[in-house]
Amino acid sequence: TKTFANGGQITMSNVWNYLNTNSPAVLFPSSYQGYVRVGYTQPLWAGSGVEFTRIASPVATGAGGLGPVTGVSQGVVIARINEDIALGAFELSALGLLRDTETAYWNLYLQYRLYHTAVVAHNSALRSWREAYAKLVAGGVTGFTPVDEATARDQLYNTRATAEQTLSNLYTNETDLRRLLGLPVNDGRIIRPVDEPLTAKFVPDWYSSLTEGLTRRVELRMQKWSIKSLELQLRAAKSLVHPQLNFVSYYQVNGFGNDLISQQSMINQPFSSAFASLAETGQTG
Repeated sequence: TKTFANGGQITMSNVWNYLNTNSPAVLFPSSYQGYVRVGYTQPLWAGSGVEFTRIASPVATGAGGLGPVTGVSQGVVIARINEDIALGAFELSALGLLRDTETAYWNLYLQYRLYHTAVVAHNSALRSWREAYAKLVAGGVTGFTPVDEATARDQLYNTRATAEQTLSNLYTNETDLRRLLGLPVNDGRIIRPVDEPLTAKFVPDWYSSLTEGLTRRVELRMQKWSIKSLELQLRAAKSLVHPQLNFVSYYQVNGFGNDLISQQSMINQPFSSAFASLAETGQTG
């Protein structure tokens, strides 16, 4: 069986039947009967044409006519569009991974800055508390009370808690970045960003951004492909609304013989070989 792009289908079949009987009504008790048949079926109305075949695949499933139709989305064009949509989804995932990696990188940079700020604040609070404690131990300082030393100690504890919390956030952000990069969590190395963020003024151009977005945005391309696929499927579905009208043709050559293959001459022994009878093409239908 061979199906063409226009929906037509050509079939070739070769069948042999063997009969062994003791009936006196037959010429040979043991005989072979068969044929070679070539048929061609071409849809002329519903499901016809190259466009329908490329969209919905051929509907002719045999020389007898149309087979069951389960949908209009099995053609090579729809399959190609689905492949483009799948590639777009992969591209979107890759862009999302790149965006998440960049975000994690700058979050780690921010956590380092916050940690350094917290360490500086903690060191400053430590110096203030040491001065207050020295005054408390020395005594006799005018206007200084134990409450001032307790206040300085409380500020020291607060800054230390802030520094420890900031350090914990730093480790968490580094772990997130390692996970995105596929690196082990603890390999004995420290990841520290070396790039500095840009501080230049950014003035976006709305029209150029809109043009670039309409051209390069993966989500928009995927939606365009989906709409195109639905439009093609609708066009193919409208073809199936028409009545079924097929051109069907056959050509058959029959063969009959006492043996399937015989060394005897067909002139001396007619119908001695079924294949020889078939090769003579004298029995057609």
